[in-house]
Amino acid sequence: MGRFLLVLLLAVLSVNNVSAQNDSLPVRLSTYDIDLGERAGRAVIDTAVWVKNVGTVPQKYFTYRSSCDCLQVLAEKYLIINPGDSVRFPIRYDVGRYYAQHEYIKHLRLEFGNGVRPTLKITF
Repeated sequence: MGRFLLVLLLAVLSVNNVSAQNDSLPVRLSTYDIDLGERAGRAVIDTAVWVKNVGTVPQKYFTYRSSCDCLQVLAEKYLIINPGDSVRFPIRYDVGRYYAQHEYIKHLRLEFGNGVRPTLKITF
């Protein structure tokens, strides 16, 4: 029982830590948590997140990393977001590429220059 409580506490602390890390970055996402809900029964789901540069220097988007090859960011690589500007980042979830049916939370990390890497949680 003690081990379970320790694991639960560590999970809560890591979620809070990710949120705090995202809040300190020079880019802000319109949401850090997308819930696809019942739509996950369809073959392909398109959604999006807005990325705003709240810093004082341009941010260059390079690529993304995902916990599942079922998620793709369809934004152009090497996209530059100037201070104060927002850009829509299309995201595609392909159920046909989803192999582990028991996992309902996926993570997507956008990678910008200077180590800026906001993380997005996608639930279904």
